[in-house]
Amino acid sequence: MARAATEKGNMGEDEETIIRLNTPAIEGCLEVKDINSILLAKGILDFTDRQEIESSSTRIERAKRFIHIIINRGPNAFKEFIFALREKGYKDLADRLSQEETAHELTRQIKDGQGVKKLHTELEELRIRLGHMEDKAGKTKHEVDSMRGGIQYIATSLEKIETLSKESETAFTTIHLMQQQLQKKDDELTAAREEIQKLKADVLKLEQDNAVLRVDLQHQSDNVNKLKDQMATVTDKNVFLEKEINNTKKQLTVVHDNFTETMEKQKKEMETMKKAVQAMQGPLTSKRVAVASRPIVPRNRFQRK
Repeated sequence: MARAATEKGNMGEDEETIIRLNTPAIEGCLEVKDINSILLAKGILDFTDRQEIESSSTRIERAKRFIHIIINRGPNAFKEFIFALREKGYKDLADRLSQEETAHELTRQIKDGQGVKKLHTELEELRIRLGHMEDKAGKTKHEVDSMRGGIQYIATSLEKIETLSKESETAFTTIHLMQQQLQKKDDELTAAREEIQKLKADVLKLEQDNAVLRVDLQHQSDNVNKLKDQMATVTDKNVFLEKEINNTKKQLTVVHDNFTETMEKQKKEMETMKKAVQAMQGPLTSKRVAVASRPIVPRNRFQRK
């Protein structure tokens, strides 16, 4: 059967105060799933508590529900909570809560020490009453001396308590200052960790951008190499074409020269043949040929052809 929830306040007023004052620190780093099993085995939580805590979708929400539950889980809850934190690697948080507990204990001692003044007042009243008792009949000197011894013993004890109270107050002040320094260092450490995380994110982004740039650069390099190969091929083709053009020009020059020479020869031959023909025919004379005229006959358009 599931354990019934204990009444609020059973943890202890000081311990509950410590947890409430450190709620931001608990919510800031604790994943409650890590310590649920230990607190379940210790009887601090039950299965219903565990289900209620782990039903939350976010880590911070689980921490909020855990804090609400743990402060109502009896006088051993705080101690077992500290133990579970140390077991699961939350040493900094455990140390912080433990230091707060020590500070509250010293505060109680100082408050007790402040009551020494009241005891001194009461002790002085006893001495006065003892002086009056010496004058009363029926009181022997032995009894009065015994009472004086008791009063002196109490006075000595009160002096020791007062000395210890002053030392405790001094120690508390020192511890409080140290706690403030530690808190300041924790805040600076948290800020440094956040800055480191930011720098890591920036470095990761730069690495990703560099990777993309390297890929683009490789593509561009490949394209440049392809263009170089194409240019080399075109250059080779141009060289080949220039050679072909030069050869063709030479051939055309030869053909032109041959053609010109042939034409000159043919022209000379034509001139020679023309002269030979003229010499064989003699001078040429032109004769007029008479053409007989035909009479023009009018034609009737209605007459058959």
